[in-house]
Amino acid sequence: MTHSDPTLDENRRSSMTDIPPDVGTASPLARFFFIRPIFAILLTFILVIAGMMAYMSIVKEAAPDLAIPQATVQTEWAGADPETIEKQITTEIEKK
Repeated sequence: MTHSDPTLDENRRSSMTDIPPDVGTASPLARFFFIRPIFAILLTFILVIAGMMAYMSIVKEAAPDLAIPQATVQTEWAGADPETIEKQITTEIEKK
C-alpha cells in the first residue's frame, strides 16, 4: 500500500480550487463566466448566431416593399420655349 505525501495532495487540491483575486470579488454570475471562459465564448457565438437568424426571419413592417407607379411625360415643340410647352401642352396632357 502506497502512502501519498499529504503536502502534495494539499498543493494539488489548493491549485485546483484557487480563484484569481479579481474573480473572487466579482458577482456570482461574472465569477461563473470568468472560471469557464470557453463556455462563455460558445454562449456568445450561439447568441450572435441566434440573433442573426432572428433578424433575417423578422417581419419588416417598418419598410415594406412598395411599387409606386410612375409616369413620364415628354413633349417637344420645335421653336417653342420651355415655359410655353409646359403651360400649353404638358399641363394639358397631365390633366388627362
